[in-house]
Amino acid sequence: MDLEILKRKLSNSQSQYSNEEVNWFFENIGNSKSEIRDDLVCNSLGAGFFEGKFTKKQVVFLINKIEERNLLFYCIKESGEATLTRSFTCLLWKLSNLLCK
Repeated sequence: MDLEILKRKLSNSQSQYSNEEVNWFFENIGNSKSEIRDDLVCNSLGAGFFEGKFTKKQVVFLINKIEERNLLFYCIKESGEATLTRSFTCLLWKLSNLLCK
């Protein structure tokens, strides 16, 4: 994934994310690198919902992926990096529920 393109899309309120990019955000939701997880993935997910950069189909995809992988309980007995995945999944879950009602 070209991170520079994603950074440009993040700063452009008119941009839209491709399905491949949405999948990449999902796959990197608990990335151990804060510059990817916090600065790019988290902010892009927020922009996807609040700035309308996601299609309804992409939102449904994200919700389904959370449920399929049971990420809210990802490695539930572990601490450390596993908590990053659970925490950021919780944020994504809440966003998707708030904006899809």
